Amino acid sequence: MKKLAFIFFIFFIPVLVYSQKRSDSTFTLKVTTRAVDRETKIYLAYQIDGGKIIDSAKQDPMNGTYTFSGKVTKPITATLVADPDQLGLQNLITKTKTGAAIDLLQFYIYPGLIRLRADRLISGGKFRRSVINSDNQRLQLLKKPFRDKQMTISAKLRLTTNRQDATYLGMQLDSLGEATKPVLKEFVLANRNSFIALLALEEYAGGIPDVALVEPMFKRLSLSIRNTTQGKEFYRFLRGKKSLDRGARAPEFVQNDTSGKPISLSLFRGKYVMLDFWASWCGPCRQENPGLRQIYQDFKDRNFTILGLSLDAAGRKGLWLEAIKNDKLPWTQVSDLRQWDNQVAILYNVRSIPENFLIDPDGIIVARGLNLEELRSKLEQVLPKQ
Repeated sequence: MKKLAFIFFIFFIPVLVYSQKRSDSTFTLKVTTRAVDRETKIYLAYQIDGGKIIDSAKQDPMNGTYTFSGKVTKPITATLVADPDQLGLQNLITKTKTGAAIDLLQFYIYPGLIRLRADRLISGGKFRRSVINSDNQRLQLLKKPFRDKQMTISAKLRLTTNRQDATYLGMQLDSLGEATKPVLKEFVLANRNSFIALLALEEYAGGIPDVALVEPMFKRLSLSIRNTTQGKEFYRFLRGKKSLDRGARAPEFVQNDTSGKPISLSLFRGKYVMLDFWASWCGPCRQENPGLRQIYQDFKDRNFTILGLSLDAAGRKGLWLEAIKNDKLPWTQVSDLRQWDNQVAILYNVRSIPENFLIDPDGIIVARGLNLEELRSKLEQVLPKQ
């Protein structure tokens, strides 16, 4: 199964980089709605440095407003969830796993005042004087038919225990991801001055972009968007992909394993080794682990191994170790516990996970971004049978 383009709210909310600098990092979110019951609670969920932050508010009876505040240094994605039946956030999350619809809205929080007005459902709310969120709503409306199907398929995927069914559902998700690309491309080309167009281009590009196609689209964006921190990082990512194509020498690195012992890539010279970038919090990664474990068992005696590189965060080593144990991963695991600032992830220009690189016994990259079926097929080609 290829990398899932759809990311479930709350469990993995990507942090965005933005060029604007403010001395005041406080955000205030005011949600105005008079149509909901006064007992309805609204939850706000987002992530900072890998840590989940969940806040809640009740309606001010005087003006029908819900108010949230906090500190962020840059725009990050967040989710609002309405709880009219007082179920509690965890029960609402459980509902989404069964495919049930709940009233939620994904948007961006950033330093300053953010105003949202909803006549009824918060999912239909409109932002006032927030260009980022207005542009994002336009894009999400275009993506909605695909997202609704992804929600349904993803719910089935989380519940299935049948490998063939999981593979089929994964292929359906891949197809939806491809079907979304023309929508993303059109939005990028029509909104060259929009920060959201840059994010749409990143989604269009994916973890293994066609640089020859994506780079000209990037250069059509306005200079002000290209010069944001996010824009500069994305361009470095594109250029870095050129230097890590098939046939390039895999960059050497050293990182500590679960016991603190330094492990270098050169230790695996003489074997085919797959670098597996993942994290305990990455749902698609965890879903692939059983299949990856089976491939390891089938090929470990044929000069093949795996080296796991976790993008878990500092202070969450226990969750990393627990995931290794629960998923029964027998291969070597390393991490510097710096999440997206993981030095190996930066070295290999990894911007989404799961991601992988297959390296031959001489240290040359022979493939990258393989799904489970492609990995098995590639190993059958290059590894002699015992």
